[in-house]
Amino acid sequence: MYGLHRIGYLMSELLVRIKKYKFQLVVAILLGGLLLVAIVVDSKRVVQDTTTPTFVVKQDEKQDKAPQLSWNGVIPGVTKIDEISSNLGNQLSEQITPQGLTETTHDGVSQFRPIHVVTDDTTTIQYLKNPQEKLVPGDYGVYVKNNNLSKPNLSLYKKGHQDYERVHVFLDNGVAIEVYVAEDGSAMISAFRWFEPTTKEEFMSRWGTDLVEKFVPEGN
Repeated sequence: MYGLHRIGYLMSELLVRIKKYKFQLVVAILLGGLLLVAIVVDSKRVVQDTTTPTFVVKQDEKQDKAPQLSWNGVIPGVTKIDEISSNLGNQLSEQITPQGLTETTHDGVSQFRPIHVVTDDTTTIQYLKNPQEKLVPGDYGVYVKNNNLSKPNLSLYKKGHQDYERVHVFLDNGVAIEVYVAEDGSAMISAFRWFEPTTKEEFMSRWGTDLVEKFVPEGN
């Protein structure tokens, strides 16, 4: 009986204190709730920041600049020839170009269809031409689509070759693609020419001396 009486006394005392400090209790509960919400929101923000980082592009960077494509990571004007020697194979020949650069050929694909590399006096690659190992019908269209290439800046012909042999030049992307054009209009890639993004005039004078804008039949 004493125990029940004691419990009753404590309950009544608690009710009296709750009524007396009702305002303070409500404020404490609200503050505690707000603190809990703030902790939960902050923890979610931390998780989001660590799992999905954002990348800020500097304002002075040209976001519309065309990407420079490459072969085996070679970037003309940056990559040195020693960095890709394992991809070139054995050296077949060496000569000095009219511009005073060094041009070498390599049998990385075939000794009958060699890789051509032009370097400056610091052995930095300025130009590279690599033939394809085999012709694949329609692969030009696939390559253009996969690399988001637009219409080529130049569509040229090779001097002394047939009119179905074309070279499509993408000046801003630093690549010229040699193709064989089929009767149905589809094209097969025969070789790539890699260079630093440049102008039409510089490309033609440095890397397109064997190319013309209008087809001239052989013998004319």
